[in-house]
Amino acid sequence: MEQAARTLHWKLPQRVCPSSRPCRPLYPAIQRHPRFRRLFDLSTPVLLWGGLFTPELWDSLSQRKAPYGWQGLSHQGLREGQQGQQPKPASKAPCCCPQCSSGLPFLHPVITSTLSLLNDSESAGLFASSREHPHTCIRCAVVGNGGILNGSRQGLNIDSHDYVFRLNGAVIKGFERDVGTKTSFYGFTVNTMKNSLISYRDLGFSSVPQGQDLHYIFIPSDLRDYLMLRSAILGVPVPEGPDTGDRSPSHSPATSASYIGPIRSIPSYITPYVPRFMKEPPFFQPPTAPLPQNKPHTYFGPEASASKFKLLHPDFISYLTKRFLKSKLINTHFGDLYMPSTGALMLLTALHTCDQVSAYGFITSNYQKYSDHYFERQKQPLIFYANHDLSLEASLWKDLHQAGILWLYQR
Repeated sequence: MEQAARTLHWKLPQRVCPSSRPCRPLYPAIQRHPRFRRLFDLSTPVLLWGGLFTPELWDSLSQRKAPYGWQGLSHQGLREGQQGQQPKPASKAPCCCPQCSSGLPFLHPVITSTLSLLNDSESAGLFASSREHPHTCIRCAVVGNGGILNGSRQGLNIDSHDYVFRLNGAVIKGFERDVGTKTSFYGFTVNTMKNSLISYRDLGFSSVPQGQDLHYIFIPSDLRDYLMLRSAILGVPVPEGPDTGDRSPSHSPATSASYIGPIRSIPSYITPYVPRFMKEPPFFQPPTAPLPQNKPHTYFGPEASASKFKLLHPDFISYLTKRFLKSKLINTHFGDLYMPSTGALMLLTALHTCDQVSAYGFITSNYQKYSDHYFERQKQPLIFYANHDLSLEASLWKDLHQAGILWLYQR
């Protein structure tokens, strides 16, 4: 990789914070660290929105599979007469920007129609207030769901941050003292959101976080994420695919293409702390159809408009994977299944957008002392699945903490 592409691209601004809440910006720590200075490149766009959608972007992302691009996504049509229609090669399209409808028939109708809804500046960045107060320090807490938080009494510390990121099965009720109550961003894929609503309903996760000032960060792991995002903005049922809005769970095949069994034999390169053989958990096959009574507007609330939704850029996910989380699993028969975990993507998103980042509930070297999740009534072991490399992530968080780039809650 060229050296120029591996360097930081910023001019360090002067940041100020209220004296009672000191800010320790992460940028100087990155610049002082030889390894992380080479890895971080803040010129990579974090979010994808309509203003970035060009023929060149289409050509680029069409060469990579999801979540790193759009290759292989089925060309389901949203317009009458487009079902089953194969689009022409992107290079022949005269235009694919959302402002030019003449380009839409040549490209993927779901992607183009979704991005056309993310068409203003609010879709381009996480923090609208940063434009109004460019010299204000932005302090972020990213809250994972690890069992280390049970009994931690970190709730007030978490809520003291300017923004709080949560993800997947973010149970709050009954655990306010440990995890706080504030939620600014909720990150997920449609698959992880639905799996969480099914798996953790009896443990307190009965609905996705909602609120007037809350924003949703979609991770585009599959076409269904674009479909759900589009339907959420428009306030209509999902028109097609596994999440079709008028399909009953009882009529849905009880399978999930995204479900991966546990790694029964952990390769020795992953980590010295992971046991080589893992116990087989109960087989879990979540339905892909909507949950009872749930449509996009009930998942995300009646205030769901385009301004509430953010979409991670596939280029950003690719960059994070290549630079920070390039697991050796990629070179195994699990390679097509591997991607960074939802928690890893949210934490690295915060590290590329906030001035100071604290991580709570993430895997640490002593993870075996704690239950898989903080909200479980009985201790459950953390299972290592083949679609993530949690050991690699644990090593990264430890290194970033030691470098002073983030603060990792440990006990």
